Amino acid sequence: RTKPIGKSVSEEVDEGLESGYVIADFWIFQYNNRGLLVGNPSYYRTNGQYTRSVPVLLPLESGMENAYTTVFIANTHDNSLTARIDHATLDDLMAANEIVSCSADLYREGFGDMLMSGSVILTSETESIECELYRNVAKVNVNISNSAASGITITSVQFKNVNSTLCYADHLYHATPGIPNTSSVTFVDFEKDDISVQPGQNSSLKYYLTRNMRGSGSSSTEYDKNTSAPIYSTNIEVMAVHNDRNTPFRYRFYVGKNNKDNYDVE
Repeated sequence: RTKPIGKSVSEEVDEGLESGYVIADFWIFQYNNRGLLVGNPSYYRTNGQYTRSVPVLLPLESGMENAYTTVFIANTHDNSLTARIDHATLDDLMAANEIVSCSADLYREGFGDMLMSGSVILTSETESIECELYRNVAKVNVNISNSAASGITITSVQFKNVNSTLCYADHLYHATPGIPNTSSVTFVDFEKDDISVQPGQNSSLKYYLTRNMRGSGSSSTEYDKNTSAPIYSTNIEVMAVHNDRNTPFRYRFYVGKNNKDNYDVE
């Protein structure tokens, strides 16, 4: 599930039937109310719909804990994940990540799916659980329409100031502003995509982005959004050239929850 960038938060889109949402495998981690790991994490492979074995959740420690936080991480394609990441505490798991440098790293083209995560609270009264998984990346559809009278050719598209850190348990940050901490991660520019969109032509491109919650600015209209963008806000740079004068043009658009004053990518 996702909320489309550039539209209101209330316009929720459920794309759970897309092939990229198949759950190929998943990990289960459980933490007590002190944030400490309970038992050993479990790894399961699926056939795309159902698990081939029944996941086992540990019961509450009677008289000691009020609840367990149960975290699901899907599509790692790695049954040795726990040997590579720190996970002794919930904070450790939330900090666990991999470094990405392009949109293809986020979609995992070799597998045709993407990392997903979710969590539920398990109490002594819990009889069954349902955990909705969310993809760990934002999908951005860039639709380009070049007016027949524009006199320009659009030549490239490039995403800039993209958070290079993809957290395995990303959805645990869904209500946290200011993520990531700009002093602890690196921001990268994706390699530009060279295109040629002539006057009167259209083009559509699909990208995936990591979480980058830069909050809201002071602009009151969409025309002012660029001028009040917080530092490290993710943006799209579109280059074009005038067909007669060969003059270059650069257009920049900041992504967020709306087109006016928000700069959150999630």
